[in-house]
Amino acid sequence: MPNQAKKPVKLQINNSGAWKDVVFFDADDDDRSLQIMMAAARLYGVVNEGLEKPQLAMRIVTAEAVPVPLIRCEDIVRDDASMQPRGRWFNVLTGQSL
Repeated sequence: MPNQAKKPVKLQINNSGAWKDVVFFDADDDDRSLQIMMAAARLYGVVNEGLEKPQLAMRIVTAEAVPVPLIRCEDIVRDDASMQPRGRWFNVLTGQSL
């Protein structure tokens, strides 16, 4: 992660029991953050649609040595216009949908 990041975070996936870093990004960059979250939610929906138990979990955490979970991707919903499946992001602390 570049040193100039104001709010360094990372997207992680879990598909086999351990969390893996996918990409580091600056949460202060709203446009880039939104693009990453939308792409991740879409992947979550495509992989997990129709499964009783999701095979892929996603979350965004702090970029510290011991990461703190901030938000997680759960549930599958369909976009109104495209009807494509996607995951929905939730705040880890409050449980509220973003």
